[in-house]
Amino acid sequence: MNNCISCGSHELNMQTETLSMRYKKAHLDVVSEFSVCKVCNEEFESPVQANANDISMREAKKEHDGLLGKDSLKRLRVQHKWTQQEAAIIFGGGINSFSKYERGEVSQSDSLDKLIRLCTSDTLILKKHLKLIDREDLFKLSAPKCKVVDFISDKSNTQRYSKKITSNNSVHRVIEPIEWQYGT
Repeated sequence: MNNCISCGSHELNMQTETLSMRYKKAHLDVVSEFSVCKVCNEEFESPVQANANDISMREAKKEHDGLLGKDSLKRLRVQHKWTQQEAAIIFGGGINSFSKYERGEVSQSDSLDKLIRLCTSDTLILKKHLKLIDREDLFKLSAPKCKVVDFISDKSNTQRYSKKITSNNSVHRVIEPIEWQYGT
């Protein structure tokens, strides 16, 4: 809306103010945007501003609840090379759910947030989850070639170790991904 809702003037000032919102016995500060008509001084919220203000409130609530914000959700999805539709298949919620999460239109549940955090922080958990939902084809991360597991100060008896020489000529024991075990 580019005109005043009272007098129809196109001469508007966009303004912001910080509002204190009570949520779960806490006070959250949320930035709200609105318009002021230069002709009649009417203050109003355009539909675009109302939508942006709703998103700001939702994001403040998610932050208070310890949930991932819309930008974090997008960053994790892109980092794992999933489309929004693939992320929706992996985590559930409907084909358009991730699109809505990333735009801030809806908030993910606490349990969904935890599942996303687990699957995006641990490739073994992600692989197990994808196997459970019969969608192993959606695993797109390239596995590392090797993993440094400890430091060897004595260079003798390193035949079965990869010689990963550092700047101070020390050798590290390196194992292949097939040898990795969760929790080691």
